[in-house]
Amino acid sequence: LTPPYAVTTVAGSGMANHTDGIGAAASFQDIRGLTYYNGKVYLLDGTAAVLRVFDPMTQSVTTLAGSPFMMGSQDGIGTAARFVSPRYMTSDNSGRLFISDTNGNKLRMY
Repeated sequence: LTPPYAVTTVAGSGMANHTDGIGAAASFQDIRGLTYYNGKVYLLDGTAAVLRVFDPMTQSVTTLAGSPFMMGSQDGIGTAARFVSPRYMTSDNSGRLFISDTNGNKLRMY
């Protein structure tokens, strides 16, 4: 690419919702913290209280942890995990993600 660079939508319908899918078939409620690791973009959908992943190669969006709109402070695997208000996240570049569950007053690890 040469300047000026284009801005292109890669995922999301533009409607506030929570739907896993490919490209425009996916929807987000409240995208917050993002981090890139090993070819994927991990993101927090704050209001929906879930951790999701975007694969740039396939343009698919998948929920990894939490159940949409089911808030709580529960450790667990997949849909058994609960977040109160996940907002910020970083990776340690070894596969671990650290999540600030802001209103849950906890630092969480995935």
